[in-house]
Amino acid sequence: MDQWKSVESRGIVLLTVAAAVGFLADQFTKTHPTSTGKSSIFVFVAIVATSVGIALCGVVQLKGILLPVWRWALESVTGRIEAPHFRKYAGVEDIPTLQYMYEKEFKDDAPSLELMNSWFSKCSKVFVMVYRKLPHPNAGESIQLIGSFKFVPLSRSGVHSLEFKLVTGSTFRADDICTKPERAAAYYIGDVVSTGMIAGGHVLEEIIKESERYSKRRVTFYARPLTKRGLNVMQRRGFCRVGDQSRVFMLGDLCKISTTP
Repeated sequence: MDQWKSVESRGIVLLTVAAAVGFLADQFTKTHPTSTGKSSIFVFVAIVATSVGIALCGVVQLKGILLPVWRWALESVTGRIEAPHFRKYAGVEDIPTLQYMYEKEFKDDAPSLELMNSWFSKCSKVFVMVYRKLPHPNAGESIQLIGSFKFVPLSRSGVHSLEFKLVTGSTFRADDICTKPERAAAYYIGDVVSTGMIAGGHVLEEIIKESERYSKRRVTFYARPLTKRGLNVMQRRGFCRVGDQSRVFMLGDLCKISTTP
């Protein structure tokens, strides 16, 4: 508030100076009618002071409109961490949108729409969508999809198929999925997408929350890094490669981590 008062005060001072300079220019012209050059300097100074003074006062008056618009644009572009976010399980109507996101991010490694629908029909909690609430200058608040991931509860046959490379995270069959997540033999985390670095932090936070939901017993989580960012996260989290238990793995390697309650 004090900052805007200071800006407004400076604008008023400049307008006062402009008026004074304008008066002096008028008086100088009357007393020195032949000195047009010096008179022009007075006029120029008065015009500049008036323009700047009006601009400063105008900005203060328009701040109620300009600031919300600026904040909305800033949050839309940068996705500031202060913007609250929330998650929800995807509905059948969301699957085409998710499939488009996955295909755009992972190309040939993205699951087909038909497969995604078959997974959803087996368990409605497979896909998680993450949203951010952003202030909007007109609507008050807008909702933006900032990321998603799949959290697949695996049946025993699904774990067997995964361990022996009969399927991948993109080719699970319906029989590989457990209908009730709390009774799953293991879980597969995949297709992690986000709209940016900060959004990726929100998505990772939701993955951790979803994992903790089922970590009250000893459980294994599988994942396969498809991006460098995903690879770095998995290495930091302590995943190891399936087969030789190596902590050094590459893009595309199937990895796992086991937790204890």
